[in-house]
Amino acid sequence: MPIALSLSAPVRTPVYTKKRRDFLSTAPRPVVGISGPVLSPDGRQVAFRALNDIWLMDIGQPPRRLIADAHFKCDPAFSPDGKTLLYSSDRGGTLDLWLRDIAAGTDRQLTNLKDMAAVWGNWSPDGTRIAFLNQDGAVHLVEVANGTVRRVYDAMWEPGRPSFGPDGKTLALAAFKPTAARYREGHSEILTIDLATGRGTYTPIAPFKSIGTRGDDGPVWSPDGRHMAYVFGSTLWLQPVAADGSFAGPARQITRETTDAPTWSGDSQTLLYLCNGKLRTVAARGGAPRTIPCAINWANKLPAGRTIVSAGRLWDGDRPGYAADRDIVIEGGTIRAVVARGAAGASDANATRVDASRLVVMPGLIDMHTHRQMAGYGYGDRMGRIWLAMGITATRSPGCPAYQMVEDREAIDSGARIAPRHYATGEAIDGSRIYYNFMRPVTEPGQMALEMARADALSYDMIKTYVRLPHADQAKVTAEAHRLGMHVSSHYHYPALHSGVDCMEHLGATSRYGYSRTVTALGAGYGDVNGLFAAAKAARTPTLFGASVLLGEDDGLVTDPRIATLFPAWEYAKLKARAKAMREGGPGAAARRAGTQRRADQGDDGGGLARHLRHRCADRFRRDQPAPQPARHAAVRRLRP
Repeated sequence: MPIALSLSAPVRTPVYTKKRRDFLSTAPRPVVGISGPVLSPDGRQVAFRALNDIWLMDIGQPPRRLIADAHFKCDPAFSPDGKTLLYSSDRGGTLDLWLRDIAAGTDRQLTNLKDMAAVWGNWSPDGTRIAFLNQDGAVHLVEVANGTVRRVYDAMWEPGRPSFGPDGKTLALAAFKPTAARYREGHSEILTIDLATGRGTYTPIAPFKSIGTRGDDGPVWSPDGRHMAYVFGSTLWLQPVAADGSFAGPARQITRETTDAPTWSGDSQTLLYLCNGKLRTVAARGGAPRTIPCAINWANKLPAGRTIVSAGRLWDGDRPGYAADRDIVIEGGTIRAVVARGAAGASDANATRVDASRLVVMPGLIDMHTHRQMAGYGYGDRMGRIWLAMGITATRSPGCPAYQMVEDREAIDSGARIAPRHYATGEAIDGSRIYYNFMRPVTEPGQMALEMARADALSYDMIKTYVRLPHADQAKVTAEAHRLGMHVSSHYHYPALHSGVDCMEHLGATSRYGYSRTVTALGAGYGDVNGLFAAAKAARTPTLFGASVLLGEDDGLVTDPRIATLFPAWEYAKLKARAKAMREGGPGAAARRAGTQRRADQGDDGGGLARHLRHRCADRFRRDQPAPQPARHAAVRRLRP
């Protein structure tokens, strides 16, 4: 006979002053989005990406734009002689490798790969070859003399930038290795690839430990071949190695401050890295780091003059129906008024007018869960334009490579890149095992303070915690993030809601502690879980993973000219293949569709819950200082056989 149990689960609605982004001030502010910095072989120059351009700086002098155009560009790398700068650019349509003769100021397109992107390039020691990755994580080599490309290692899950050994016979890069076959998580290890045989060898930096992130955080082979530099525990370490990349002694810690993106001087005596938005150098033997001044400013770009959009119908989100024949008056990046057609007056005779009299106008769509520096890194400039073309005017990312994210925000806000306004965090804070390249394993004493220092210095919009972070650390992160004015999102609803976490990503996704699923496998909402979120005034971000089943019923997305034009060829081919598979149906198709419908409706009783949460959460996310709320206890009822 079933037994009814009444349990009490305490939740907390936090009270803190929330930070706000200033999109209207045109006052100059310093650039902190310095992405992918590299030190020249002679140690006298630094190249990096910022504000959608590649910059070159003679140390001690102001930086200057080396490659300045409207196209997306990334991943600079000096040739061994320092005369040529390698970079990726989509000025040819998709991301390819280009070479800039620094003295002459001329460019040469090295690759022309219509079926894949070319990113994360790096030179061989003799300057004759370049290793790079495609969008699927496969390693390729290209001959600098003639552009001949060959694949040397098959696709991997989000590997890091390759680095040549001293003899040019071996590559090293950060690669993911699952811990067990039971589930996907594991560690980021050093993968060495023998270019003669194609054989790969994985080596952990320490038992059960990971390199910081798989991206700019190493391993980076020293030019003399004696060491690899990498980030571990958010600080810089040097690992002695043999010519084949095998470890030749214990690793040595070089810095004790937040460290990212290490790179070597040509004599292997100095390392350049990023520390909380500043360029720093340190001797390979250790010692006190020093800051390399890099004074670049940027400012918000606001549209000039007045624009009037004449809407046939307007939906503003504040009422269920439409308002007909409205003029929307926009000035200085702000909607100043919404008035009846023609009521703006004759004083607006010189305004720019947009005729939307046969259209429905709405404030814009917000994509609440993106990782635009993930697969989108291979899209180049296309990514932002796709969102805008589909009516999405703001995006939120709960996980990004930190410096790429900040560079993206600054480029967008300054008008240097066309894309929706972007709200985001850096690398999600996780525990000992990770999966994505933008998860930051936080396992070492004092490391959490370094991570939060980076978040503060780079002005994250939020903090994301992932699936293996211990609950005690979750509480500490939440308290510190709220002190800094940032909201916190997680993959758990409990005990995170007891710690004051603001929201949860997905209605049910990966979880290691058992507190992730908020809906059944068929998409129905659990009443007790709904009660916890309602009591805490916490939000959830639905992500309809199964929504592609709808492509079997309507292929309008596939045939939409915006998608057909803006998607890279390889991504468009995947979309068409997915639509074909959905049209052909197969076992479970009906159940997937039903589950997607339920998730869209927020579960069996989710419609009411969604309305309830919209009203109760309004103050929490829109006001700087919500009214104080006491801790609540949600009644939880379960039946146990």
